[in-house]
Amino acid sequence: MSLDNEIKKHDEIDLSKLIIKILNNKLKISLFAFASIFVIFIHHFTLPSNKISYKVQSEIRPISIFEEADYILYNSFINQVTNINQVTDNNVSKDNSMHGFPSYMTINKKILLELFIEEIIREIESDDSRKKLFQEAIEKFEIVKKEEYTNNSEFKSAVAKLASSIKLNNYIDQTMFKTVDFRAHDINQVTNFVKFIEKNINQQIQKRLEKSFENQILTQKKLREFEIKDTKIDLENAKKNYELDINLKANLNEQKKVLNGEEIDTINKLNLLNNIKSRLEFLTRNNDLKRFENIISASPIKKPEKFIAAKLVITKINEKGTNDGPPLVTKLIMACLFGLILGVFYILIASSVIRKNS
Repeated sequence: MSLDNEIKKHDEIDLSKLIIKILNNKLKISLFAFASIFVIFIHHFTLPSNKISYKVQSEIRPISIFEEADYILYNSFINQVTNINQVTDNNVSKDNSMHGFPSYMTINKKILLELFIEEIIREIESDDSRKKLFQEAIEKFEIVKKEEYTNNSEFKSAVAKLASSIKLNNYIDQTMFKTVDFRAHDINQVTNFVKFIEKNINQQIQKRLEKSFENQILTQKKLREFEIKDTKIDLENAKKNYELDINLKANLNEQKKVLNGEEIDTINKLNLLNNIKSRLEFLTRNNDLKRFENIISASPIKKPEKFIAAKLVITKINEKGTNDGPPLVTKLIMACLFGLILGVFYILIASSVIRKNS
């Protein structure tokens, strides 16, 4: 037999002998499997306790038709003002109207929903130092546990990070509150967190609307005061012109003269005087502004406990543990397989070394 044939025969693997070796060393291979299982078993039970986390999805929904009905009186008044202003702008009638009264926006569930979304965006897009609402809610309901951090600085950093993770999702047919991942031990914490955000956003919108209407009414009153002063001056001038015209006409009748062949238009001046008196009386009564103030006072805009711009409704909660990974049984099976494979490789390598040394 040539040398090449001997080398080739020596390098060939006899499967039957290999299987016999594995069976003869099954105890050693089993020890590798048991060792792997033991290591994984100890590792699993030395992990920190598995905490439950909740991934929450909340939907921003508009108010109901019944809640929208609280603005019927307000909207009716605004529509009346708008129609009157359109008529007076076309010079159809300017006497004793609300011409000059500001046209405010009508309030319906669509506009309130938009205000709610704008307020959410304002909170989200503000820098971290201004996200007081979200941070307050996270701390208030212990969404982040303070005892899990070594110092207050790390805790505040975790709170700020979670507050910054809140986003707003936009869909084709609906607007959703961004799903947020946060750790909590009690599902009530999740519910209370979302309700706290809803309540505070609505309160912020109510305060903004209330302040806006107060400022606009105050501005309108100031403008009305200036208009009254100007109207009084116009009234004095109209009276002087009318009296001068009467005296001049009386003198002309006595002298039987006509200046430049023109007669003085006393009737027009009298009509102008009466119109100015009428307008001054209307402005002094100020019924439109008083009526508007009463309407605002009766609406939810002046009642924080009744005001709702929109609602945050939890639509989905996914429960998940912090120690992500396969269950213990799966881990043990995988460890057993790994140990068996490792044991087989050990036997093969050991046999190869012994064979080469022999």
